[in-house]
Amino acid sequence: MRRRWWDEWGAMRMAETALTTGQEVDFRRFLRGGDHSIKAELRQYATGLTWMIDAGWAPLHGSTAMLLLACGSAAIGRAIRDRTTEFAASAHALADALRQRALAVSTAAPPTYASIEGTFGVAAADEAWLSLLGPDIKPGHKFITSAPLQASLHPTRLPDPGTGGPIARTASAACQIARGGHVVCFLSEDSTPGDQLRTLLQTSPTSFALPPLAAITLIACLDPGEWDVGEGPIWQRCLCVRVAVAY
Repeated sequence: MRRRWWDEWGAMRMAETALTTGQEVDFRRFLRGGDHSIKAELRQYATGLTWMIDAGWAPLHGSTAMLLLACGSAAIGRAIRDRTTEFAASAHALADALRQRALAVSTAAPPTYASIEGTFGVAAADEAWLSLLGPDIKPGHKFITSAPLQASLHPTRLPDPGTGGPIARTASAACQIARGGHVVCFLSEDSTPGDQLRTLLQTSPTSFALPPLAAITLIACLDPGEWDVGEGPIWQRCLCVRVAVAY
């Protein structure tokens, strides 16, 4: 019988927890009836899923994207990077959900932000992002991601919990700015049907998703104080990148 992403849920959540926090978790919490089962997570994030459906996401694709982005980015990214089949069903389901949504997107996302370092920074899920922190990094630097990621519309504000979706990863930029961490800015662009996807995909009023296996190109390196988002200079380094995803 063909394996489905929900068959991998428990093992994926265990791997995700180990990769991002190093904590030991009771596997039973992810099984049916547990406080982190699929049903329990969907119930907790019902408001966020409703927003996605109202915005045009198909219900199955919305729930798949919400749960796997929030709860499996690092585990899926590691499996893709290591070229294993450990979470192949989850990786394929997430890629398909994002692909189907991309077909309905006609306008590029605005600039979005995430931290590079920190518990929920992009490098925690995908070490390829650490290449942006090299001492001799220059515009034109390119690399390919493995993990799916999330970014926030505003780098200094915590997402509104009232939207109902998971906020830990999209709060990373605001949390790291408070600690002096580096920030990445995703500069999305319009693309035509059949072309590579060049924009992040909106998953909540303030959250946007980057599919796995995206080509990243560094466009600019902004030093502390050289950039702002309408509230005065921000005193952390910002690395601006463009994305392209082949479907």
